[in-house]
Amino acid sequence: MQEEIYELIFFVTLCFAITLTLDLLLLPLARLYGGALLVVFSVGRMWVPALSTIIILSLTASIRGEGGLRRSLKKYGLRLGKVAYIFAGAAIPYIIYGIGCLVAIAMGFQVVNPVVEALKGKEIVEKIPLSSEALLVLALLNSLTIGASVNALVALGEELGWRGYLFDELLNVTGSFYKVSIIVGIIWGVWHAPLIVFLGHNYPHHRDIVGVTFFTVLCVVWSIILCRLKERSESIIPPSVMHGVLNALGGLMIFTIRYDDELWTLPVGVIGLLSSVIILLLQEILAVRRFSYIK
Repeated sequence: MQEEIYELIFFVTLCFAITLTLDLLLLPLARLYGGALLVVFSVGRMWVPALSTIIILSLTASIRGEGGLRRSLKKYGLRLGKVAYIFAGAAIPYIIYGIGCLVAIAMGFQVVNPVVEALKGKEIVEKIPLSSEALLVLALLNSLTIGASVNALVALGEELGWRGYLFDELLNVTGSFYKVSIIVGIIWGVWHAPLIVFLGHNYPHHRDIVGVTFFTVLCVVWSIILCRLKERSESIIPPSVMHGVLNALGGLMIFTIRYDDELWTLPVGVIGLLSSVIILLLQEILAVRRFSYIK
């Protein structure tokens, strides 16, 4: 038991050390030049948890005796698993989006077509031979396509580390799904702190403890949803798809609600948190009753 705890501490320390090194070396350049360099930096950063997992498994291969790296990764969910849950993973961000719009209206916020809002004042609007509704449908479909493919592949780097290795190993130590999911969520949220503080990631007006704390709370809620997907599907692919689609929909969500402070909006503000909590409660009611997403 003690050795397992030391190994987990080493994993988290290694992951943060590599990430902070990457941040110190590339974050200033990414901020200065942006564009392609920022994309490369973001993708590389998201794959640090996977890299840390591979390093840990390689160092402990002889002790584990699990028949090689490939088999070890498969054990932590790098496999197809129950395919039906991939569709659940893709659907959840859209449900969060829909419920978030209803919550926003109930709270008195103005909900608008995000495509129209994003293109407002640009000449290209007059050249597009499609209605605003058609553009919104295309944008939603595009988010699904990109989110479930390219974004999911990028998110796989995080999910292999957080919902794969860390979740499974912590579960072996504590045996408590909720405790483990919360711990993973806290670590996941704090891991984003340098991006929030130095890059204004998600919270350009709250590049401080407020932004970091709020995002960590949000990560805890999302972590429970993602960990349940991992547990039920026995794969990190459904969580990766949910993660990827959520990131893809983020741009549309931001432009859907008119706000003065991003701390209130979708997907990373109060409205996003409330919407995600509703999804979490519905999911856990099904879990407690021993139902699955796909009956």
